[in-house]
Amino acid sequence: MTQRLIIVAFVAVASVGCAGADGPTASGTASPTPTEASPSSPAAPATASTRPPGTVGPGTTDGAVGTTFVDPEGAYRITVPDEWVANHGAFAEGVESWFTGPAEGGFRPNVKVLTHVVGDMDLDAYGDLSIEGAPTLIAEFELVDSRTELGEGGTELGVMEYRGRVAADGPLGFLAVYAISEENAIVATLTASVDTYAAQRDAWLPYLFTLEPT
Repeated sequence: MTQRLIIVAFVAVASVGCAGADGPTASGTASPTPTEASPSSPAAPATASTRPPGTVGPGTTDGAVGTTFVDPEGAYRITVPDEWVANHGAFAEGVESWFTGPAEGGFRPNVKVLTHVVGDMDLDAYGDLSIEGAPTLIAEFELVDSRTELGEGGTELGVMEYRGRVAADGPLGFLAVYAISEENAIVATLTASVDTYAAQRDAWLPYLFTLEPT
């Protein structure tokens, strides 16, 4: 059971990100394609979140200039560019989210950050278990790359690129960057249509590499 919960938590970032432009909102109804008048679509849940808001401040790292977002629960920080549109809590309680570009082909690219408890699991074990279980939750799962990198702050990060389908969405590209801190895993996932994924990855990878446990 614990093993499956870890797998589910890892791919949950991808799953909740796939409401895109026309997917279900938290209330279960379809959301219209985002426009300039409604940049935060899909709509937020009807029940207000009880989590405190995150904090932001000036943040500059090599290749990533923006504001530093600090998780409301104090688990991590990440540099966020001005181009991202915050949409926190619209998909799931406890998941911070940003739209990273306009909707194309019925899907709006986004970054989601999820924190969950993994006990004494290390970075390699967490990545291996996630890869093993991902095909059970992501249709047509294809692992493109899996490696370890040092983030901008010297944090050891797992990096995983993969493709697949979630729900009724078309083929998607995913870039997951994750860290382990004490008993927590922190997973930041960029999700985009396969047509826009390469450009999204190249533009936003430096920002994902600013992910740092606090």
